[in-house]
Amino acid sequence: MQLEPLTESYFYILLCLYNGKKHGYGIMREASALSGGRVKITSGTMYGAATNLLKKGWICEAKDQASGDRKRLYELTDAGREVLDREIGRLHQLLESAAQVMQTGQSAAALEVPEAYPQQSEEQHAPRAYKTEIRIGTVRRLEKQDLQRVGEILNEGWKRTYRDIVSPELFTEKWDLLRIQQLRREFNTKSLDNYIYEEEGIEGLLTFGKTEDRDKPRAFEIWRIYVCEAARNQGIGTKLLSFAEQEARRQGFQECLIWAFEKNVSACEFYERHGYRKDTRKYLEGAYQAEGIRYCKKL
Repeated sequence: MQLEPLTESYFYILLCLYNGKKHGYGIMREASALSGGRVKITSGTMYGAATNLLKKGWICEAKDQASGDRKRLYELTDAGREVLDREIGRLHQLLESAAQVMQTGQSAAALEVPEAYPQQSEEQHAPRAYKTEIRIGTVRRLEKQDLQRVGEILNEGWKRTYRDIVSPELFTEKWDLLRIQQLRREFNTKSLDNYIYEEEGIEGLLTFGKTEDRDKPRAFEIWRIYVCEAARNQGIGTKLLSFAEQEARRQGFQECLIWAFEKNVSACEFYERHGYRKDTRKYLEGAYQAEGIRYCKKL
């Protein structure tokens, strides 16, 4: 079942495979042609997207008996075809809704809400309503060549967000280097999963994995969500959070948790809007010297 709209990269990759098998390079060329040059899938994006689509079971590798080369040949699966058909139907519905409003002059509030989308009751503890415009890009796994840029986003985020929250010691060159070294260790040891958000360039970082909290041994933890300054307030954080939750469900987790500094009000409000609830507090000693709050959400 498709849980969220496809990114443009995913959409065009599936679309390019709709009528037959293709190599990655052929998909990249056809996506550019179909979109009039607007969508450019780089080799890095193609690799990350293909890896994720293979895991989801939406595409599979196929053999080209007529060719002796060793390039990967991809083919759309039945599940992928169903996902693409649903996405095309969703896009048609969006266009029909827009046409209805523009042609009749009715406001969105005046249109009848279809029964397929009933309002949630108070007992369901629905998160507060929010509205955001999500930019179209790709979430893919972090690769070695991404580390320098991701390190810049990480340290920029620390200095922008936590300067008035934690000890000044954490903003020295020493700690900048330590954060990058930690990221490299995670990449080399695969102790945590690191993903990036990429559109014209790398704009966001997402880190997640099994929690180390002893009282929540079966929980999934989101360790980092950072978006570069130039791409803030454009829905990328929401996209990364949604991706992490979807991956947690895929891995069989039933609870997701996130730690935040209590004084980081914008982050706390962001998690609460997305259905997270305060679970416990803990004072972080040492270089941090700040109060932390753990947020939890049942998946």
